[in-house]
Amino acid sequence: MRKFIVPFMTSLLSCSAVFAFWPEAADSSLEVGVGYRRDKFHWETNNSLVNDVPTRSKIEWRDLNIWQIGIGGKYVTCDNLYFRGYADYGWITSGKARNTEFAIGDSSISGASADFNSSSNSSNRSKKGHVYDASLAVGYVFKLCDDSFGIAPVLGYSWHGQHLNLNSFTAPVVGDSSLSSESGSSSKNKFNTRWNGPFLGLDFDYRFCCEWSVFASYEYHWARYHAKTHFNIDPTVFDGFNQSSKKANGSIANLGIKWDFCECWTLGLVGQWQWFTARHGHNRERFLLLDDESSNEGAREECFRISRVKSVKWQSASINLTVGMIF
Repeated sequence: MRKFIVPFMTSLLSCSAVFAFWPEAADSSLEVGVGYRRDKFHWETNNSLVNDVPTRSKIEWRDLNIWQIGIGGKYVTCDNLYFRGYADYGWITSGKARNTEFAIGDSSISGASADFNSSSNSSNRSKKGHVYDASLAVGYVFKLCDDSFGIAPVLGYSWHGQHLNLNSFTAPVVGDSSLSSESGSSSKNKFNTRWNGPFLGLDFDYRFCCEWSVFASYEYHWARYHAKTHFNIDPTVFDGFNQSSKKANGSIANLGIKWDFCECWTLGLVGQWQWFTARHGHNRERFLLLDDESSNEGAREECFRISRVKSVKWQSASINLTVGMIF
């Protein structure tokens, strides 16, 4: 995705420079910003049977502290055609993750499957990783109240992703009734997600005095969700899994204020909220099992387990300080 973000930001810069000299341009601007963001991510799957009892898995990342940079631009023609785009990139500095597996509606599991009784938890700190967002949209601006108020319905397409790197992931040992956080093994693991799809939205802006204006936007997204993991607990036994869902949707809302502190420069403060969900997806896990018919202990047979993704939820909130140039 880094190969996509850099050309995207470069194209915004070059397009804004062209728009500045386009005679038909009524309004165009380019903004760069820095900000703080906090994310929460959760998924839950229904796995296969263990001792004839259905099981469920949950993994949750929370309190993900992120510092991000971004760039955005808009262009309005004299005919009120409206184009906008933005991209941002963030670095995860800290966070927490929890893995839980438990039986559904049964507490009588014993023996080797004792870790599914009530719940088996493993926790760690999520360190390093990154997030990204990008969006392109086109619409039409309706000007009201002597051009002091504007509203623009838009149609667009967006991309969002989270790349989580876990420096340690503690797995419960099967048969360990204590289920302490020290049981199991630890290693480096990766969890990468992607949300992309079209959206419909509304953009608002209102200039309440000569130098000050407020703005807001709302978008409803239809998305596809895809995730790929690599849990390196024991690569000779379990390699990871892929998740996918075509039934995902989300919303993005923005609210901000802008100050034109000189003829062509602006300073802004904007808050953003994002929440996405996916359901009715599939989870495909890859295992390497010892071949019973082979005398070679190193001989492994590759097999897969398909389970249902019950729900995936991603929530994000950020605040950004922006500096812009009006053309």
